[in-house]
Amino acid sequence: MVTLFDDIHRSDPSPRRYDEDSFSFYNRTAGVHWQRIREVLEEWFAAYPDEHKADLRGHFRSKIAGQHVGAIWELYLHRLFSRMGYSVGVHAEVPGSTGRPDFELLRDDERLYVEAAVVFSGVVDAGRDGVREGWIMEAVNKAAHPNFYVIIKQSVQLGDRRPRDRAIHGPLTAWLDTLDPDQVTREYEATGRLPERLVEVDDWAALFEAVPVKPEARGSTGRLFGGGPGTAGYVDDVEQLRDTLKHKRGKYGTPDVPLVVAVNCASSFMEPNDISSALYGTMAVQYQQGAPGSSKWIRQRNGTWMGESGPRGRRMSAVLTAVQLHPSTMAKNQLALWLNPWADVPLDAEWPFSVGTGTDKGRVGFEERLIDMAALLGLPEAWPGPEDPFA
Repeated sequence: MVTLFDDIHRSDPSPRRYDEDSFSFYNRTAGVHWQRIREVLEEWFAAYPDEHKADLRGHFRSKIAGQHVGAIWELYLHRLFSRMGYSVGVHAEVPGSTGRPDFELLRDDERLYVEAAVVFSGVVDAGRDGVREGWIMEAVNKAAHPNFYVIIKQSVQLGDRRPRDRAIHGPLTAWLDTLDPDQVTREYEATGRLPERLVEVDDWAALFEAVPVKPEARGSTGRLFGGGPGTAGYVDDVEQLRDTLKHKRGKYGTPDVPLVVAVNCASSFMEPNDISSALYGTMAVQYQQGAPGSSKWIRQRNGTWMGESGPRGRRMSAVLTAVQLHPSTMAKNQLALWLNPWADVPLDAEWPFSVGTGTDKGRVGFEERLIDMAALLGLPEAWPGPEDPFA
């Protein structure tokens, strides 16, 4: 029988490593919490159409974050719509189009298409590479020190080949052995500065700071790596979502049934206002120069469904959104359905989720509905606990 995860003995209960992709972590980590997630995902996968399992499994086991998260989202949607009473077909043919949406839903006299998509954070920071930085973080964590941990203050230069672990943590531990934690603490309290050490290996260079361990915790060798550098930059999740929907809206010609794009927004910054801005247009202040008191809020015509010349994107009937949905949160994560009031084929299905819609005047209404997602998905209320994920 084809399965998502390997049939192996698991004895490593440690948290996800910095250089570890999401699937590898789920596949190797031990503990009741994680085993329960694996068992449920396998149950959902068993109900997926046999002829499409190989493709979904390949994406699920990918080291590429977009493919792995996208496969989880598709598996979730298949389960969700099945529990809502739909017959769920996969990659159905659309008359007059070579494109095939992820799902075709049938229930009584209802028929519609659903296309799945994932949108990651719109943080822009030139020169950063999370995978290669993860190599350095994990190399540091192969060592420990009784009196200090280190943080990466700056990734000065990222190399192309992974360096040997000891070439990174060896110079760090030797440097820390020369420092007095009490003296470092006093100097930090006086100046706000910590000792720094530039480690250069081949074509790599990283600047580290030494942070003294609190006196009561010294002597026990914990993980050497303490954090940094954080991902920083200008956040534009609205544009990320808008670009994704623009790509999806014309992909299937002119369907004769409603087309819903289901989007899992992976960014922690995404809020309902961001989603409404992407769909119906962003908010701005309009005023007349030299006329005090003339300012007012308006909605610009730059949305997926409203442009300068009027409504657009009419082939898309609605957008279903989740924010930061992953296996541990799916029993609590609330969904929202955003309706396109100008759609050529409006969505007329009764779904229990929160609902948002807009008007020609730029007004957006949002009705929040909190439902028991655990019951809808057939999951226990304490999912995936009550056990803690890590000891």
